[in-house]
Amino acid sequence: STYYVLLCFSSGEMRLVEAAGGAIAASFGKQPSGIHAAQFVPSAPGTFVRVSNKSGAIQLYNVSQPQPMKTFKPGLAMTQSMILLPGHNRLLLSAEDGAVLVLDMDQGHVCWRHDGGHTETIFDCKFCPMDPNLLATCSFDRTVRIYSMHTLQCTKIIKCKGAL
Repeated sequence: STYYVLLCFSSGEMRLVEAAGGAIAASFGKQPSGIHAAQFVPSAPGTFVRVSNKSGAIQLYNVSQPQPMKTFKPGLAMTQSMILLPGHNRLLLSAEDGAVLVLDMDQGHVCWRHDGGHTETIFDCKFCPMDPNLLATCSFDRTVRIYSMHTLQCTKIIKCKGAL
């Protein structure tokens, strides 16, 4: 079986490249805004999601098509990070303005949103490996916020004295 790498460029170009030889397997339509992040969707072979670094638009692609299959505009400021939720076709997004939301890619709507928890840019978000119902977000405001996916509320704020 051949392995492929998805290359995304700040110019908005994307290419699917053969990992071993570097041959271009597919090129995708150049987007007017650059690409902040892209990730393959494990539950849908050949499908990947990408987030714009300017408009916050989220686009769903399949490697067999040069143009996006779907485009979502969840109304976020600049998206900082994204995680595909395990076992769901949902995307967790954190934004530059401190907002965190879950987007259902099948239904095309926002399932959950928590605005303005952090006062600076969120630079990462992760689910707890021991308890997938806990989400942690880290920000340049020197705090880590823990959210419960059961209650959809921030349950703990950890303040750090130095840089995270």
